[in-house]
Amino acid sequence: MTAEDDRLTGGAGSAGGIKNVDAVPPGTPDAAENLCRRCAGTGTVEDGECPECGGSGKVLTPVGGAG
Repeated sequence: MTAEDDRLTGGAGSAGGIKNVDAVPPGTPDAAENLCRRCAGTGTVEDGECPECGGSGKVLTPVGGAG
């Protein structure tokens, strides 16, 4: 399994949940906040801060095919 596979699937050491494969970096044109799939918008996984959203419960995703 490659590092990219781990990123997309959660990997062996993952805290579980669905990865945010459609997340884009800040500053991406036509992107908007969306609920984090990994923590379902709670900001926590397994009694700790969600590593995908940094505890905010939100990630940036493309809108209308942008990105």
